[in-house]
Amino acid sequence: MKGPAVKAACVAFLAGTGLAATFLLARRKGLLWILRRKSNCKPKDKSCNAKSSIATASSSTAAVPSRDDLQPTNSADAAADAPSSSGGPTSPSGELALAPNDKSSSGRSDASTGSCASSASSGNTAAGSLSGTCLAAFRGDNAAACSATTADTIADAIAFPDNAKEAQMDTIERTKASCMGDEEAKAFVAQHGLRSCVPGRALGKGGAGHVDLVEVTLPDGTILKAARKTILLGPGRNGKAIMRSILYQELAGLTAAAGCEHAVQCLGYRLPTDDDETAELLLSFADGGSVEDLLRALTWAHRARIANAPEGRRRTGKNKDKYEMLPYPGNTLMDEADLKGMLRAMALFIKHLNARGYMHFDLKPANLLYDIAPDGSKVFRVCDFNLAVKTDSNGCVERAPGGSRGFWAWETYCQLMGLEQKHPITMAADVASMGLVLADAAGLHGLAGGTQAYLEYERDLPRRMPPALKELIEWMVAEDPAARPTPDQILAHPWLTEP
Repeated sequence: MKGPAVKAACVAFLAGTGLAATFLLARRKGLLWILRRKSNCKPKDKSCNAKSSIATASSSTAAVPSRDDLQPTNSADAAADAPSSSGGPTSPSGELALAPNDKSSSGRSDASTGSCASSASSGNTAAGSLSGTCLAAFRGDNAAACSATTADTIADAIAFPDNAKEAQMDTIERTKASCMGDEEAKAFVAQHGLRSCVPGRALGKGGAGHVDLVEVTLPDGTILKAARKTILLGPGRNGKAIMRSILYQELAGLTAAAGCEHAVQCLGYRLPTDDDETAELLLSFADGGSVEDLLRALTWAHRARIANAPEGRRRTGKNKDKYEMLPYPGNTLMDEADLKGMLRAMALFIKHLNARGYMHFDLKPANLLYDIAPDGSKVFRVCDFNLAVKTDSNGCVERAPGGSRGFWAWETYCQLMGLEQKHPITMAADVASMGLVLADAAGLHGLAGGTQAYLEYERDLPRRMPPALKELIEWMVAEDPAARPTPDQILAHPWLTEP
């Protein structure tokens, strides 16, 4: 009897060991998770798995506090000037309706992210970054693959351990996103862009933060280039409140510019959730760089050409009663076709912003970005909305928020420099800044005094400038805001319309 007893004990031991190994393997592969879900379904209800998975995925992203819902209203004609009862910015079209709140949670969550450009029309959103090739895969190219991918396949093909629910939901959302349309793709970038972006080179740095180039991988594998703007904590005990104020002001300006093809677009944002965290914006990116960089490169190239010319230097051009050397050989520093494209973009942008009751207040070459179109022309877009403000019911601003001295309107200059201010600050201040940007790019960049000397009546425009262009600039920078042209009058000016 000893032999059979030993054999029976061995068999029992091996069976128990196998059962334990199977149980551990099942837990590791996530099979028990799937079996538990299926146990709650009716035997013949094959859609239960899909419904359970989709419901779980939706519940992880649906609860977003209303204070973070930074969506503009749909109609610019419905703008109202009454202040919001929340104490934050007012809420006409193109504005934010939010109540500043400094309460923070411990750790990040999807409730602190969002998109501020959802009301833009489908033809103009994201300034080319989320249109065209970047979203081609979401239109019709994946139709066959999408029809074959069902919710049952998503639920049954992905198995996770119990302690990885965040990874589960993220992967399910990414799998579902492979069948998204344009609007769903924008929502995907708004939700996942800042969390999953890969940082690249630095694009700029200022007192309140810095901007970096980042790459976001879309569900179909397409890589989207974007600019991530990081807003740092302000100084002192109110640092977090200062950071939130900067973020809200820029989001308000970006929301007013949403849908304008001549403005950088907001792709997403993240509010701070911890005392030591920063706020972030995800913005559309322009490969060409800034107009400031372009003008600097043109000036240095022309000066190097003159210095190395065998015939030596020549004195050309006239500035009142003094001759000065102009580094560029033609009538303007920047190519005249590019000048027209830049002015047209600025005028259309200001028209769009003013229609929503906003002023930019910081138009300058450094805040103008450009891309190169397939035909070789430059496509210009305005960026940096941290000084954008809402005007009153008369289209005026009591106090200018600041800006760059060489590109101030005359009434802004008088107010901020403590001089006698004869005229109120109106939307025409952006028109004067436009004229000074045009003057800088047309020839003043790199010349003695530049636009600041021109604004202060210490110098004139270069003599070789085309007469029609000079007349337009002088009209745009007139001392009296009421004497300046409107954006529509600028767009109809002969210098822009005639070849």
